[in-house]
This record gives sequence, structure tokens and C-alpha cells, in this order.
Amino acid sequence: MVDSVIFLAAEFPAHWHTYLLDEGDILRQRGMTVHYTTTRAPAADMRSEILARRAGRIDHLFPVSLADAAWFLWHPGALVRALGYVAGTRAGGLRGRLRRAALLPSVARAIRLARRRGAPHLHVHSFGDAAHVAAMAHRAAGLSYTLVLHGTLSVWGGDIEQKARGAARIFAVTRPLARDLSALCPAERIDFVTMGIDLDRFTVRDDRDRQAPFTLLSVGRLHLSKGHRFMARALARLAEKGHRPRWLIVGTGPHRAEIEAEIARLGLADQVSLLGARTSDEIAELLHRVDAFSLTSTGPGEAAPVSVMEAMASGVPVICSRIGGTADMIDSGVDGFLTEQEDVDGIAAALERLITDPAQRDRMARAARARAERDFDGRVLSGRIHDALRSI
Repeated sequence: MVDSVIFLAAEFPAHWHTYLLDEGDILRQRGMTVHYTTTRAPAADMRSEILARRAGRIDHLFPVSLADAAWFLWHPGALVRALGYVAGTRAGGLRGRLRRAALLPSVARAIRLARRRGAPHLHVHSFGDAAHVAAMAHRAAGLSYTLVLHGTLSVWGGDIEQKARGAARIFAVTRPLARDLSALCPAERIDFVTMGIDLDRFTVRDDRDRQAPFTLLSVGRLHLSKGHRFMARALARLAEKGHRPRWLIVGTGPHRAEIEAEIARLGLADQVSLLGARTSDEIAELLHRVDAFSLTSTGPGEAAPVSVMEAMASGVPVICSRIGGTADMIDSGVDGFLTEQEDVDGIAAALERLITDPAQRDRMARAARARAERDFDGRVLSGRIHDALRSI
């Protein structure tokens, strides 16, 4: 039975890691001891000081100490078992196996941290190198581990079966991901548990000024995969019809310059504000001031976008691309709009309906909140993870 756990995530705490702290808080409320560990610190522009303070002590697997690097020398049996795991991996051929062997000092650090913290279980919110580290720590020293799959299998670097073989449980945050995993791993070890949110933080406020300009909000990394350019093109088409809503964009990322250039090229600079990073509480306040929310992502990266859950919980109609598990989250036309990826016409049509039909907007807002209460309650969903961990 697990009662003390290490949460392991890549580049924690980044601005989008609120869900990890929420999950950890609920596990702590239920009597479990939670420690936070990251593979390495996030880049400066991605690090959230608010989340760092909330997490408290955060351990790092890299860089390692000399004692970490030397640990396997004093535990040759563990070294043989860890190398046996490396030999069984296939992705990237010999170069890939050498790269995974280079993780051994971090594996030793994870083992030493687990023993020092009295937490023999790793709860890994990643299927990348962090999953390799957990699997090797399991083989080398008997640590138990669970994995949480947040995105399409193809983005996690291969060797999915090897990473998952020793896992006590595997949590998939969407039904499609659970189906994909079941083709590679025993179905009885796979649970579909989406990431939940704090419904007390994201609430509906009914005093929105109806005379204020229609305002749209997007929250996410400034990355081309988030599809900001497709919403920008939809706004340009609506401008031709005389609709000029405001667009607030929250987030930081590597493609800010490209997004700004597209906005300027389309003549939207006076409608669009890039707000940079914002805390969870600030986002909750912004959601009280807007009329719609958009996430028009493309490609394989999304799973169950937490930002969409937060908007729906706030009674804000969403326009979202069909990606990952969004079709399970949104009943298109009822509690939000789903569009095909890169479908500028579809995005523009959905936004125009929200602008021109306040009654539908109100109906959709009520339905969105009801969906959030039914499907996205973090206390219920994290409770399921707690119960699964306690059963190990």
C-alpha cells in the first residue's frame, strides 16, 4: 500500500503545471505524503514562481552529484539489472541505448531520493525519459511506479512497452489514449482518468457587462502547435463582415515573434493583446471578463486540455479543435464548438455565432458549467488516483 509518493515530472514547475499541484493537494488531504521531483528545472521564461512556492521543496534528477554518479559502483547487481533494461530498449538503435545508459546517474539519484524521503513509489507524469528513469529504478532497486500518459504515444520517443512493463498502474487522460495503450499493455493495468480542476476556483459570474466589446481568451504556450494563427485568420475574415472582437492571449513560448508577425500581417494589432504568463487565479479572473475561449491546436500533442476545462467551469463557451480527447469533453453545439484542425472557416463560423447570438451563448455557458461539474471535478478524479495508489 502506497502512502508516500514522489511526483516526477519533466521541467517542473512550468506555468501549465497547476494540475500537478492540485492533484498533490488532494492526495495530501487524504493522508498521503507527496514530494515533488523534476527531471530538470524549466527554462526561465517557463518557470512559475507561484507554483514553485506552492510546491515547497522540489528535488531535481539533473544535475547529479558525485555520490549519485558513483552509486551504481557500490551496487553492481543493481547496475546489471538497469543495464538489462537498457539492452531491451529499441528506439534509436545503439545511439538510443547509449543515450538511455547516460540516464543511469539520474536513476541512482531517484533511488537515493526515494530512500531519503521515505517514498518508495514514483508517480510519473510523463512517458518520456522520466518514464525510463522510473522503469530502471524499478528494475534496479525495486521502487514501484505509475505512469500518466498526457499525449499521443508518437511524441514520447518509443519503447512504450518497455517503459510500461513494470508499472503498477498506467493512467491515460483520454479514452483514445487508453485505447492506444491497450494495444501495447495489459488492459487491466490501464485506467482512464482525465486531469481534473478545482471547481471552487473556476466559477461562473453573471455580472458580465453586456455592453462591453465581445472578448475572446486563449491560454497556452506560444507555440505554432497551439494554432493561434488559425484563430487570427478567422478574426481577419470576421473583420471583413464588420465583427472586430478583442482577443486576449495568455502564455509564453518560443514562437511569440511568429504569432505577433501573423497578427500584424492580418491587421489585427489593435484587437489583440498578448498578456504573457498569468497565475491560475489571474486566469480565473480573466475568464470572468470574457465571452468566449479558444484553443485551436493542431498535431499530436494535446490530450485533455486543462485550459478548456477551466473555461467550461467558468461558464465560458469554448471553440476547440478536434484533437486528443476534446471530442469526449465537448458536445459540439451544446456546451461548446468543435472544429476540424486548421479549419479557418469553421472557427470563424463558430465565433460569429457566439458574437451574434447572445441567447445561444448563455445556453452554452450553462451547459458548459454543468459538464464541468459532471466530468472535470478534480476532487473526484484525483480521488480515483489516490485509491489506485493505495491499492498498490
